[in-house]
Amino acid sequence: MVHSAAPIPKRTLPGPNSARVAASMASTTGCRVTGLAIPTRTVVRWVHARAAPAMAKSERNPLLSGMDTSSNPRRSASSTRAKVCLALSSLESESPNPRKDVMWISSVPYQVAEGELQASYQRQARRLGEPTEVTLAGSLYPPMVAARLDLYAVTARCPSKLTPHQRNLISFVTSALNGTVHCMSQVTIKLRETGMDNDHILTLAQDPLSVELPPADAELVRYTVKLTSDPSSVREDDIDRLRAVGFDDLDILDANSQCAHLNYVNRVASGLGITSLFDPDFPAYDAIPERPPAAR
Repeated sequence: MVHSAAPIPKRTLPGPNSARVAASMASTTGCRVTGLAIPTRTVVRWVHARAAPAMAKSERNPLLSGMDTSSNPRRSASSTRAKVCLALSSLESESPNPRKDVMWISSVPYQVAEGELQASYQRQARRLGEPTEVTLAGSLYPPMVAARLDLYAVTARCPSKLTPHQRNLISFVTSALNGTVHCMSQVTIKLRETGMDNDHILTLAQDPLSVELPPADAELVRYTVKLTSDPSSVREDDIDRLRAVGFDDLDILDANSQCAHLNYVNRVASGLGITSLFDPDFPAYDAIPERPPAAR
């Protein structure tokens, strides 16, 4: 059976009370804890602290104090490096835009790009207005930028029965398990637009298997957790479980590709120091580039 591609939702701006979310996260390997709260579209708070090393006790970091950072029996041992601690906070700021950190390698600015790189930048800029930081991160090798945009475009438009919300669940859970705050902040915008409230988003980040979801969505999340946290443990039985809740093989291919793509993007962002958080008004769906020329 051939499915038509699910439409990419149009952007809707959040209402004045829609955003009270913060992302504060730490991994057991020790990382910066970065929090963003958005009580309104003009209220932003950043919290920066140094997380303790894996062996340190939580009282050494006041942001983690009182939170359970022990191993979650629902997750495999290999995922403990990406445990997420969440905290809510709010503070009015004079600027509605989060600070952007500078990645750890050089990149070619949009304004001076030429040839193949300029063409690739424009594929994304025609929808978004400018290329994203992850796109800029490959700019020293223009063919890589083009290949990444091709993969992004086709992965987002697989003609399966997966809904945009289901793709967002996969993307968010993958990014949360990997502790990639940059990607989490973008998918948070999408999850709000597809109907998930902030409390559920926070729980999904902290313990994705504990969130009450429809059976099909819950099975997608379960598969995503396993494929991201312990990929060698995935068995044919896991595919059979997806079929049992109504997914056909194209749907499963779509879910697998979405999870694999986000794992790749997470490692690009984390490995090159892309840790900025997106503005709450960022048009997240517009970041999806135009289709590759051959697919138009």
